[in-house]
Amino acid sequence: MAARMTVNGTPLDEATYVIVDLETTGLEHRAEKIIEIGAVKMVGSRAVATFEHLVNPNRLIPPKIVKLTGITNMMTADAPVIDEVLPGFARFAGDAVLVAHNAHFDMSFLKTAARETGLKTLRNRYFDTKLIAQRLKPTIGFYRLANLARYFNVTHRPNHRALSDALATAEVFAKLLESMEAYGINTVEEASRFFYPKTRHDFGDKKQLAQNLPDSSGVYLMKDKYSQVIYVGKAVDLNKRVRSYFYSGPRTERQLSLLSEIHTIDHIKTGTEIGALLLESKLIKSFKPAYNVLGKGYRHRPFVHIDFDDLFPTPKLVRRVEGRGFHYGPFSNASDVELLLEVAKDLYHLKQCDHAIRPGKLKEPCFYFQVKRCCGPCGGKITTSEYRKRLTAVAEAFDGRPEQLRDELVKRRAAASNKLYFERAALLNRSLQSLESTAKILEGIRNTKANLAFLLAESLNDKTRIYLVAAGQLKSCVDTRHDAKSLAKLERKIARIYFAEPSRTIDIDLEKIENLSLLTSYFNKRNIVKVNIGVSPAATIDVLLSAISSSPKIAP
Repeated sequence: MAARMTVNGTPLDEATYVIVDLETTGLEHRAEKIIEIGAVKMVGSRAVATFEHLVNPNRLIPPKIVKLTGITNMMTADAPVIDEVLPGFARFAGDAVLVAHNAHFDMSFLKTAARETGLKTLRNRYFDTKLIAQRLKPTIGFYRLANLARYFNVTHRPNHRALSDALATAEVFAKLLESMEAYGINTVEEASRFFYPKTRHDFGDKKQLAQNLPDSSGVYLMKDKYSQVIYVGKAVDLNKRVRSYFYSGPRTERQLSLLSEIHTIDHIKTGTEIGALLLESKLIKSFKPAYNVLGKGYRHRPFVHIDFDDLFPTPKLVRRVEGRGFHYGPFSNASDVELLLEVAKDLYHLKQCDHAIRPGKLKEPCFYFQVKRCCGPCGGKITTSEYRKRLTAVAEAFDGRPEQLRDELVKRRAAASNKLYFERAALLNRSLQSLESTAKILEGIRNTKANLAFLLAESLNDKTRIYLVAAGQLKSCVDTRHDAKSLAKLERKIARIYFAEPSRTIDIDLEKIENLSLLTSYFNKRNIVKVNIGVSPAATIDVLLSAISSSPKIAP
């Protein structure tokens, strides 16, 4: 039965709510995936139905998430993917008010999933129990779901499983509904106005701060009344992006606090989106603004290290680039790389231990050899050349050339399935999925480390945008016409960047590693044509012109 409408809106005790909780592979909705959805449907404060489903994320679940939630890769292996689960959840939710604890997290994942699957629903009004509790119960102090569950003494306690957490949130929300009545809040619409005031009314006078900003790419720096930088952001259109902060719409407490503190806004024009991306990263790490949550420090990204000076090297996952040997990476997903590395070492029976092997000093092979997980180099069971051949297949996989490892994984998966070793087959299948998901990143890292030009395959009127990358760093971004004068200018720039000095290698420091990762991600997500630098500046111009003329998306 539909809820009764009054002059002031839908009564809180008659409205339909769907309390939802998600478990995910990580925190960033654009990069991570949903692995479980749990929800409780309520009419007023009465629970009437539940929804629960595991989701196959098509990637490995990081060990820390497995430990936190208890959801393993085996549990999601046979689960449906999000494209199959989300429509069912959308039907379950209908036009109900969605409720979640720290709702921005859950809603950002749901909206991203809806957008990626082409689902046009899930545009429901939503409430955040954390925000509501902060407004109605300001003396509690701590507003994690577990704290609120103890405070209200609810039956269900959160345990990082979606339905259990949704049930706990539902009970907390029922208690908060009672508190709303004490504040004179009786309808859904009144609650929405109380907890989510319109920012146009509150901050409309601050729109003037954006009036002199250009409509080009760059970085904006929001400052408080003491001229301290409190937030740094990037934009393709600075004016449009900054003005959007002051339009009406639901805001979190953090957003409201930021908007109230903004006193002035400075900007730095970069001319290109990639320039804004790199500068934003650098400025956030420099200023460490109070309202920037991510990116305040350089991540110690994982590398695969192989020291070829050893007779029988053992590939390792490392967080720092130190000492001799080759470092392959940087990678973004350590758990994927770690599993691939362990499976690759098992497949090729590479040395598992860190013990040094000296010529002429052989000993009885260890336990790993007995269980067929090592080729026994310490006992002279394999030659150096044969070991290096196996090691090369692993090294190539982590250098952006995974074909040999991929073929081996496919062969071993088929063999395991034929022998009915289903757990082994599932592990190899997950390893293949992990390899496929990182293959483009691996290739992008290898490409970006080289001396290359990248052509942006989109219309720029009569110009072509060319990114000049040397040793993993963006050296220049040029929008050039194709007349003789413009091409001569471009040729001189290519000569300075690539031919004035000896061939470069990457200088390994945290800033350059960060920039390499940002560049790789940026180029992987866009329609970019890669062009190798020629043997001379003039030859490079010829190669560029050939690429431009052969690509209808680039040719003016």
